[in-house]
Amino acid sequence: MAVSVLDAFRLIKANVKALGTEIIKIEDASNRISATKIKATYPLPRFNNSAMDGYAVKLTDANRAVNIKEVIYAGDYPQNELKENTHLLNKYPKSAGEDCLKDAMINFVQKRFQCNLTYSQIIPTFGTREVLFNFPQYLLTHKENTCMAFTNPFYQIYEGSAIATNSKVIYINLTKQNDFKAKLLSDEEFKQCDLVILNFPNNPTGATLNFIGFQYWIELSQKYDFVLLNDDKTK
Repeated sequence: MAVSVLDAFRLIKANVKALGTEIIKIEDASNRISATKIKATYPLPRFNNSAMDGYAVKLTDANRAVNIKEVIYAGDYPQNELKENTHLLNKYPKSAGEDCLKDAMINFVQKRFQCNLTYSQIIPTFGTREVLFNFPQYLLTHKENTCMAFTNPFYQIYEGSAIATNSKVIYINLTKQNDFKAKLLSDEEFKQCDLVILNFPNNPTGATLNFIGFQYWIELSQKYDFVLLNDDKTK
């Protein structure tokens, strides 16, 4: 016998009970429903950005007349801006970095990390591979019996710099068993380290290290006198 939709809902409500809740690991949560809303600890990225193709602005915020320089559709290039600045393309940038680049880097760090830097604390490079390969050589080449530690899985250039500096390597293994967290080394291993390279947010595991975690590693670097470098894949 057919029943009305309303009666069907009443039957379901009377005979179906809500399941209880339990705490499980994220990797076991496939096809499960969250009992509460999932909220990020902080926005990612930690600075204002546009997820679309542009920004909407209010003229009242500018507090002045605003001229529209060019209309650019999704996928197009800003032709006028390129034409007006082609004179900047007839030379290589300075090895020390152009002031406009340093200003952009300083502003980025200030907005994202609320940390104020100066020109003397910025080293512009032509890419991450360059600095990750060259910095360990700059730091370790003049030393003997050097030792590097870095997170594993790792970007192959870490290993390349270790080979170039003839450094011993200690792996900081990120595994399912330790929830892909950077396990602490032993006291003896920390004493050997000249350079420790962390990689958080980590590629390829996606593991993260929160503010307290970074702070603790900084304290360890000061205690054991090693240089700490974090290869931030979200930059």
